[in-house]
This record gives sequence, structure tokens and C-alpha cells, in this order.
Amino acid sequence: MKLTLFILFPLLTISVFVFLILYDQEAQSQLRHELSKSQKETIANLGDLQGDFETIQSFRDNNELMKSIHVLFRAQCASCHAPLGTGQLAPNLCDDSYLLVKNIPDLYTVISEGSIKKGMLPFKGILSNNELVLLAAYTANLRGSASSGKQAEGKIIAPWPE
Repeated sequence: MKLTLFILFPLLTISVFVFLILYDQEAQSQLRHELSKSQKETIANLGDLQGDFETIQSFRDNNELMKSIHVLFRAQCASCHAPLGTGQLAPNLCDDSYLLVKNIPDLYTVISEGSIKKGMLPFKGILSNNELVLLAAYTANLRGSASSGKQAEGKIIAPWPE
């Protein structure tokens, strides 16, 4: 019995590590707030997306892509905007007040080009253009998603057009 346990315990331990390393890579990348290889491929296979209203709006209801971009948001934006977008160092993205945005394409522009004056880093060159477009769609969806968070900054703007 002791010999069986002596042999079985190391084998089980090795099996767990092999599983975590080989078969659970996607879950592990999610925990590290990174896009998985399949998520990156899906985003790359969307073609050359434009940061215009129609393109951004067309992805807002794509739940699968928005789940993927949530991972990207947590990795790139949550340190300033908080994991839910309710604001920390940077503005709350869940309310109706904006400093640099008046319409949906402005979200793409601000994420891509940044605004050093306001402390927003440019993500062009850090993220792919498709990731920037999808991040704009994700950010547009944050509006109205939480009733708490950092106090509103900027001007109240009109609701997003449908």
C-alpha cells in the first residue's frame, strides 16, 4: 500500500502540472489578462477594420468578441479606468460625461491617438488596429453599465445613436 502511494503521488502531481501547462493554456492566459492565440486569430481574421461609426456599432452586440475584448480591457485599461470601467486615476467610462468624446468614433480616436494633456496614452502601435476598433466598441458598451464609480468628469453628451 505504501509503495503504491509512493509511486502514485508523484505521478498524479506530474499529471496535474502537465495538464496545466499543455491543456489549460487559454484559461491561464485569461487569468494573466491576455488574449489567447485563438482570440488573436479571430480578431486578425476580421479583415482591416475602420474606426468609423458603422464598424464600431456593428461589433457592439457581438458578445463573443466583447468577452475577448474584456480581457484586453482588463490588461490595458483597468489600471487607470478600473476593471469595470468605473474610473480610478482616469475618468469613469460608465457615466454620460466625457472629456474627449462626443460620438462613438471619438472613442476609437482617443484610444488610438491618446491625449497626453489628459493623461491618456496612445495605444496605436501597442494594439492592432482591429483591437483598437473592438476596444472602442467595448468602451461604448460600458456607458450606463454601472451606477457607481468615480465622479463624472467632462460634459454630458447625447446618448449613442442606435
